[in-house]
Amino acid sequence: MSYNSNTIQAAWGKVCWVFLHHGRIDSPSLAAFVIDESMHDSPRHFAGCRLDGHEVRVASCLASLPNDVILGVLAHEAGHVEDFRSPDLYGLSGGKLHVYKASQRHRRSSHETEVVADKIAALGMGERVGYVKLDGIGWIQCLGSGVARPKTLK
Repeated sequence: MSYNSNTIQAAWGKVCWVFLHHGRIDSPSLAAFVIDESMHDSPRHFAGCRLDGHEVRVASCLASLPNDVILGVLAHEAGHVEDFRSPDLYGLSGGKLHVYKASQRHRRSSHETEVVADKIAALGMGERVGYVKLDGIGWIQCLGSGVARPKTLK
């Protein structure tokens, strides 16, 4: 099935705009944005951010999901862009996002890295990123609703 990549491009543009105008975070708009069908390599995987924060890749089939899920996934990836471009800046303390000096940085688990991306996404978008369970997909990000990221989620 063919999906409209313009829908995904427009949603990314909205996320970048809101990050800049609400959260005062410009890094997502600096990242290359690429439609890449290989990103849908498992039922719940639709997108990814390069570890240096310079590129986000998204499968166009994300466009088949509800709008709040599309925006949740893309806001989460934008959170990774900001985090990966500023690797000594963000961390978690007591489940809350904190800004650290480089000397205070500690290693994070993969779960913590994902939660940091969600927290940065909430900061950038002005709404929390939660997780909803969709039939055939499982747990996936959703803007404005859902539960905290399940610790068992990979």
